[in-house]
Amino acid sequence: MEVLVFQTNIRTRKDVAAVSEALGTCGFISRWTVDTDDCDRVLRVVAQEVEFEKMVQETVQAAGFECNEMPD
Repeated sequence: MEVLVFQTNIRTRKDVAAVSEALGTCGFISRWTVDTDDCDRVLRVVAQEVEFEKMVQETVQAAGFECNEMPD
């Protein structure tokens, strides 16, 4: 399992619910969290492999949110 970390603009519970619905369709994700109190609104995703990072970004962006990989 790999932990993928992204900067987002997910701010509210409603936003988290929208992202939850979108990420729930991704079978390669075992769990995820969003820190809405952090200035970067950090999304952490535990995925089967790091190669899925682009798919996570596209899924979150399709739900209407910004999602950019954070550097290590």
